[in-house]
Amino acid sequence: MILVGLLLAFLIAPQVVDHVENRNRTTATELASRVKSYLYSSSNSLGAINSRIMQKLGNSSHLNRMLDEYLIGNDIFETIYLADSAGQVISVGLPAARQHYHKNYLGLDLSQRPFFIEARTSGRPSWSDMFLSAISGHTSVALAIPSDKYTLIGEININRFSAFLSQIVADEPIIAIIVDRHGQIIALPDTYSILQQNYISQAPLLQAGTTGRFQLAERDMIGSVVSLSDSPWSILVGVSSAYAYEKIHPLGYILISGIIAALIFALATSLMLARRLASRFEDFTGQARLIARGHYAILPQSSGIREINNLAESLRGMSVAIQDREHALTLSEAKYRDMVEGTEDLVTVFDPSGTIRFINHSSLQVIGVAPQESIGRSVWEFVHPDDRTSTEKLISRWTIQGTKSASFENRLVSLSGQIHYMLWSVTISRNEAGAIIEFSCIGRDTSERRKADEELQLAAMVYQDSSEAMMITDGDSKILAVNPAFEAITGYQAANAIGKNPNILKSGRHGKDIYQNLWHALNTVGYWQGEMWNRRKNGDLFAALITINTTFNADGTVHRRVALFSDITSRKQSEEMLWQQANFDSLTGLPNRSLFRDHLNQEIRKAKRTGIPMALMFLDLDGFKYVNDTLGHDMGDVLLKAAAERLNSCIRESDSVARLGGDEFTVILSELHEPGSVERAARTILQKLAEPFSLGDEKVYVSASIGITLYPEDAVEIEDLLKNADQAMYAAKHEGRNRYHYFTASMQEAAQVRMRLVNDLRVALEGNQFEVVYQPIVELSSGIIHKAEALIRWRHPTRGMINPLEFIPLAEDTGMIVSFGNWVFHEAARQAAQWRERHHPGFQISVNISPVQFRNEGIDSSTWFEHLNRLGLPAQGIVVEITEGLLLEATEKVTEQLLRFRDAGIEVALDDFGVGYSSLSYLKKFDIDYLKIDQSFVRNLTQESDDLALCEAIIVMAHKLGIKVIAEGVETIEQRILLAEAECDYAQGYYFSQPVTAAQMEYLLSNNMNTSNLIPG
Repeated sequence: MILVGLLLAFLIAPQVVDHVENRNRTTATELASRVKSYLYSSSNSLGAINSRIMQKLGNSSHLNRMLDEYLIGNDIFETIYLADSAGQVISVGLPAARQHYHKNYLGLDLSQRPFFIEARTSGRPSWSDMFLSAISGHTSVALAIPSDKYTLIGEININRFSAFLSQIVADEPIIAIIVDRHGQIIALPDTYSILQQNYISQAPLLQAGTTGRFQLAERDMIGSVVSLSDSPWSILVGVSSAYAYEKIHPLGYILISGIIAALIFALATSLMLARRLASRFEDFTGQARLIARGHYAILPQSSGIREINNLAESLRGMSVAIQDREHALTLSEAKYRDMVEGTEDLVTVFDPSGTIRFINHSSLQVIGVAPQESIGRSVWEFVHPDDRTSTEKLISRWTIQGTKSASFENRLVSLSGQIHYMLWSVTISRNEAGAIIEFSCIGRDTSERRKADEELQLAAMVYQDSSEAMMITDGDSKILAVNPAFEAITGYQAANAIGKNPNILKSGRHGKDIYQNLWHALNTVGYWQGEMWNRRKNGDLFAALITINTTFNADGTVHRRVALFSDITSRKQSEEMLWQQANFDSLTGLPNRSLFRDHLNQEIRKAKRTGIPMALMFLDLDGFKYVNDTLGHDMGDVLLKAAAERLNSCIRESDSVARLGGDEFTVILSELHEPGSVERAARTILQKLAEPFSLGDEKVYVSASIGITLYPEDAVEIEDLLKNADQAMYAAKHEGRNRYHYFTASMQEAAQVRMRLVNDLRVALEGNQFEVVYQPIVELSSGIIHKAEALIRWRHPTRGMINPLEFIPLAEDTGMIVSFGNWVFHEAARQAAQWRERHHPGFQISVNISPVQFRNEGIDSSTWFEHLNRLGLPAQGIVVEITEGLLLEATEKVTEQLLRFRDAGIEVALDDFGVGYSSLSYLKKFDIDYLKIDQSFVRNLTQESDDLALCEAIIVMAHKLGIKVIAEGVETIEQRILLAEAECDYAQGYYFSQPVTAAQMEYLLSNNMNTSNLIPG
């Protein structure tokens, strides 16, 4: 019977084993086909998305939004992203809840990932090995679809594969496992076991790629391995050995029955042999215990019995297998430890009570506690107080719903109080009853990412809300993006601008130089700032202050250029207006004094550099004051503008005209290659300005006096040239006007003398250098001295007596005449009071008043009247002498002052009558008391001269108006007789007396009151 049973076992057992293995292999092949279809479907789905993206890539700048939309309509991929040919991620599609993290993942480098390299090299879709996704935070695999310049990558959570396997083997007593090329489990219906890589990765079955036995969760399995083509993976299909042998062929039952019978038959024999074998088995048992304790070196000894030898051999094989398994386990644990400790993420395991069972080195950075010190502490110590309730609710929901994995966010607080924002991926381990054993968590510190997100959101807000226009271009100068301010300033909507070259804004106002400088700066330092005129979409020009920055790729090529600009048109217009006002005369549009000096300085530098001389003209209009006074200031302005136009027509383009003020102009003649060109220009100007000007219904005539100085012949400094031209212009006026005059050295000498004289004049009054002299005025009918004219004299300490004609004009030019005139008035009034008291109660002294005193309000009439009152001198004791010119320019203030004199009783004499613009209306208006015939009419007075007729006419006219007449400059007896016969009232001159001191005048008044010739000159 034993022999029969053994024979049956020998014949049937191989068939049973083959049956089980064939069945597994068939099942594995079928499942592999279904997995391949799933992979093929996933590849087609991503390929379709890739085709749509490639079609729209050239026409859209919103890649993120496109990928987000495609992801929403796809239930396979957890995230989709696009990389360029260098492996840099340029766009990411995320689920709706995480779309605000787009910018965090731009720039991820895939260039060293094997699946990316394989896809780019082969040009075909390529699947990756299992990895921890930096984007989703989940354990995932990736599919890469390559195209010409880009690669589209889709990530699939391995839980999706596990769910798929669970679905296709749901009704089968088998287990299906997908592994990658390294033996790592990618998919397994029991997702928790994916973390237990050591269960399967070292199975010899995988290494051989055939059918055989393997261990899974301490169960003996029979499995078959089939490669998944078009991917680096394989599928392992296994069934437990116990189940397999429960379903074997009925021959198995026959075999078992035969064996049982054989065993019963052999029982008796076995009892006989038992004693013999017992001692041997006891040895095996002891050795097995030693192996269990890890003593593998002590092996069972061989025996003469073959079966015992086989058993001993099996025991030795078991010892070797255990050693191999322990070695593999050690390697797996080391690999897992390296992975856990090598990551920057926080990895921790805690039980349902929250007690930490494991934590990696990142605990020191996140919670401030070393790993060894964290074990046994509660995780709730470190959860932010505001997040504890929500986190506890999540755990409760997972417990109720039987959740196996999840992700969430909360905050941890370190011992130092620092807050860390964490993104967690949690795997929940349960026992057979479904109770939670522990939580395995991988947490990523997103604090910096959140901060970056906030900065990006702030930047986006600035980008959208900024009043400055922003424009982003690529390395080929194509516009990629613009902000609303760009649209508002330029008039170009984003859709019209994107894809275009920025030269759509080119104004055409700038030359090549500015653009060459701009590109040179951008290509060398990556930065340029400046002002530029641009053109809006409607064609209007606008000024922009522009700043351009460049970002470069690792190889030095341009990645992006960002331009910021603002519309400064209003500011430029204001600056232009202010510059115009500051540099140009508002009336004529000519350069003013400031811009003239700038032009002159430039021309001096140019003349110095080239060695070619230049000339400066000072020009003053003769007779302009008369036009202004008679026709009004409006007509005067018309004349000035016309004169400016005529001056511009007389010069070359290289020359320039400026108005310094009033009726003063300058002309700069540059690059004088021949000396005669200056005179030609001067003659042309005199001729043009001498032509009549039409001012309304009036035609008026003016002329010009021109002073000319040359550079470098006369001077090389600006101030010296200006003084020279001014002096030459005054020389032209003194020579008769309507002419030009060159500067000469004698003018400079005269100017220096004048300057020294002015300086001396300033201290003359305080130094008591002035004195008043008096020239008698004789009544012609009686020869009695009733009046005298007070005249100022300057006795210089070194130069002696200085002619009044020399220093009076200087006093008027400098304004010192005001203080001098007040002093003379006080002296004359004091003297008149004395002579009235001593000699004649009606004695009068005439005081000359300069027009400057009236214009500058230098006469304080109330002070003068008070002085007269203090002296007890009636106002009739003083006669004020004025000139005809003062009446012609009589302003309201001048009129008021003259009328105030009249009302106070001070009489007024009109000096030098007949040589100016005499007007009878002035005589009546201002109630003139005396006319003084100018000495030019008296000097050549004879019986037959025309001057006599003029003098007689003046005398008759004055008497008819009730005005008395005084003749000046009488030097001969004939002149006295003729004037007396013409009934002239008074006379003065050297025939009677030269001007004398007060003491001499006192002598005359005391001794010679009736003499006809007192102290002749």
